[in-house]
Amino acid sequence: MLNEKKVKIMTRLAIYEKNIGEEDLRINEYFKNDYVSMNNLMTRLGVTLVCLVIFGIHLGLKIFDIFIEPDFEQQLLSLGVNYLIIYIVVIVLFTVISTIIYTKKYKAAQVRLKGYNKVLDILDASEKDESGR
Repeated sequence: MLNEKKVKIMTRLAIYEKNIGEEDLRINEYFKNDYVSMNNLMTRLGVTLVCLVIFGIHLGLKIFDIFIEPDFEQQLLSLGVNYLIIYIVVIVLFTVISTIIYTKKYKAAQVRLKGYNKVLDILDASEKDESGR
């Protein structure tokens, strides 16, 4: 006969596995530093692409104004330095934000997995109790 307590536990486990368990298990495949570093790299790549697009559009809009000026080489160099400074500030900012977010995400996944394992232990203990009776 089915035990109502076991059914409830198994239902909780199934809901967790279906909703966020897959992602938690995927996160758990990595060490914390590896997970954060990998996601920081992806963030930096995305930020770099977005900056290149924005800088390209901005340069495209300003290029005609720059070439009309007599000292266009100096203005082009100045614009390049400004782009570099903006890029460095943005990349550092997004790296810090990304590190905070993915560290919290990793820790939350670890906490949820510990709870999941505790529930599994409870289920296992209840099965042992039934078989030992």
